[in-house]
Amino acid sequence: MLLDTVIHEDRGVVDLLDADYTFVNERLARHYGIPNVYGARFRRITFAGPPPPGTIPVNAFRGEYYDNADLTNRLLVRTDATINFDWGLGSPEPSIGPDTFSVRWEGYWDFPVSGRYRFTMTTDDGMRVWADNVSVLDSWILQPATTYLADVRFSAGRHDIRVEFFDNTDEAVAKVSWAQAPNILGKDTIGALIRNAPNGLKWGSKFSLTDQGTFSKVSAYLDGLGSGSGSQSFRA
Repeated sequence: MLLDTVIHEDRGVVDLLDADYTFVNERLARHYGIPNVYGARFRRITFAGPPPPGTIPVNAFRGEYYDNADLTNRLLVRTDATINFDWGLGSPEPSIGPDTFSVRWEGYWDFPVSGRYRFTMTTDDGMRVWADNVSVLDSWILQPATTYLADVRFSAGRHDIRVEFFDNTDEAVAKVSWAQAPNILGKDTIGALIRNAPNGLKWGSKFSLTDQGTFSKVSAYLDGLGSGSGSQSFRA
């Protein structure tokens, strides 16, 4: 239907790649998370922004599974609710061999509030993660199951998350998740707390940051300064 519309409306061929509309029925609309489409008849819908027409789901991942480690020879496309897989010595699907396979996931995800989000990636062997086409994590190497972290600042709204993974031999693990990052005090706030400390602090003191709900606590541990040792906690 999209090709027929491009031809009959005399649109440019690039509309096949980046048109802001597509045609879906209720079944396809449910699959891709598109609301307010009912019945078996296909109808034209227009997107105000991402996702692109009828290919990438919202708040889920489109998973493309390849029988080679270099993202070639695609054998399976499916929707995955999350990326949380430990295939052990096996593979994602019987038609795919247990070694030298790869996966590409992509989905549009709604981030409820603006702020920093902490991405966690666990992979055996290689994996890389992008957010809105910007690299977040990249460890495209042979390795046992290894976990990586990175903090990324997002505006509230919908963002494109893309992940690529390959397994060479033996164990295969692919996990990606994110959550709002814990509060961290900036250096200016820490400096103000030090200057205003009731007992006063000297350079060389040790500091540790911990979280208490929506507050951050700075604990200043004095290393035998003055006549004795002690600690003082402050809230920001």
